[in-house]
Amino acid sequence: ADTLRGRLAAIHKIDDKSTSHLARIAGKRLRYLLEPLQTLVPGTTAVVEQLKSLQDALGGVHDAHVLSEALAAAMEAAVAAERLPEPAPSAPAPPENPPPGASSHPGAVQTGATNAGTARGGAIPAPTSRRRDLRSGLREVARRVRASGAAHVRAVRAGWLGGHAHGFVDQVEAGRAD
Repeated sequence: ADTLRGRLAAIHKIDDKSTSHLARIAGKRLRYLLEPLQTLVPGTTAVVEQLKSLQDALGGVHDAHVLSEALAAAMEAAVAAERLPEPAPSAPAPPENPPPGASSHPGAVQTGATNAGTARGGAIPAPTSRRRDLRSGLREVARRVRASGAAHVRAVRAGWLGGHAHGFVDQVEAGRAD
């Protein structure tokens, strides 16, 4: 319990992912120590539930950190891809076994052929628009990750930081969970 108190006290900035992750691990270890005592010591179940809540909140903060880093890298890749020239359209490969009377020469014009994009009822979107759609999608996912992370940060701050955990840890150390 003292390790958990120290780890929580070390969190000065919730954005420090290593410090909050160490607090999560300390809470997990304490929970694992207490779980077998739930049937033996009254009130232990409530303590275990509080520790699960701490783990969930700190886990959500950690997940937001990790996802934010991955999304930033994906956004950088998407922006870099936009700077690349558009790929040249490639000519369709000639059929391996052309029908009788058809030319297998790659430059030959086949009559009756349709464009695959228009045959499906519309134009195929240009690669540039797909790249912009990717960036828009990444921005939206990043927004949702930030919102989720912020909710977890609020939960950690409200229940566990700034001395909020001292009474809880004191109770655990005293062997009671009032």
